[in-house]
Amino acid sequence: MKYQLSSDLLNQIQKSDKILINMHRRPDADSVGSSTSMYKVLKKLGKNPKIVSPSPVPKNLEFMTLGIDVDVIDFDKFNFSEHDLLIMLDSASLDRVFSEKDPQKPKISVINIDNHETNPSYGDTNLLDFKSSSVCEMLYNIYVDWGQEIDSDIATRLLAGIEGDTGSFQFEVHKDTFVIAGKLLESGADFQKIISNLFASVPAKLMEFWRISLGMMKLHPEGFVSISIPHEIYKEYVHLPASRETVATNFVAQLEGARFGYILTEDQPKAISVSFRSRNGVDVGKLALQIGGGGHFGAAGAHMVGISFEDACAKLEEICKKY
Repeated sequence: MKYQLSSDLLNQIQKSDKILINMHRRPDADSVGSSTSMYKVLKKLGKNPKIVSPSPVPKNLEFMTLGIDVDVIDFDKFNFSEHDLLIMLDSASLDRVFSEKDPQKPKISVINIDNHETNPSYGDTNLLDFKSSSVCEMLYNIYVDWGQEIDSDIATRLLAGIEGDTGSFQFEVHKDTFVIAGKLLESGADFQKIISNLFASVPAKLMEFWRISLGMMKLHPEGFVSISIPHEIYKEYVHLPASRETVATNFVAQLEGARFGYILTEDQPKAISVSFRSRNGVDVGKLALQIGGGGHFGAAGAHMVGISFEDACAKLEEICKKY
């Protein structure tokens, strides 16, 4: 058995019926893959699960939600008391789904399954694995611990989550990641469907944003790269799924001569988001912590509220110069 807590999780699930599964804000492949695979497994266990998300599922990830309803809700106003259990997946903190500044845990039992080192163990039960590439990789091991068959449908969702969270095996990869990916292919995961949707279906508007981002890229003498985009420009692209993250992975992490870098966007006036990427062994997860964010060694993020675009740019450049 991979995880000692697997049996306890299964016992809690078996005692529950109306089970909520979350996606986090602006869900990525790991969020969608983990939640929809859990939905499928719980259905096999005879349960009545529901997936809830604070944001719509991006179009390129909808292939994982076919036949599954995803309710877009306001977590701050949602009535959790009508449900028995909340399974939080791929959410390093409660504010990944709640909008309140210091959100409180819902007054139902919460299972927290995550791989981010900054996770404060906010659940009633916490299964955290900081050596796992993704929550989908964790769930593969959990499903095996439960003795559940991983069919081609579930395998496709899990492999998509692993592919997405590792940037197609660029970040946070461990030897077990490749072993599990191979087993998912053996189980019938549709690799071509995953590649087509995750990496070969880029909208023209997103490519336009890439062009603008490249034009604003700056390589600093200290060895980091930055891209900073104010709201008057970003407002045309903020609706695009993973716009900032794709720039971080495809360009920030690829620039020769940089050790690490970031893209900063002003999503709304005085609401700043940052995506970090490492290129040469710099722990950007610790860097993100300095501005209230977190994440992994090679990829991390942060959100800052109540600070102007100019002040955010100056603050981040100063931190990176010292880092």
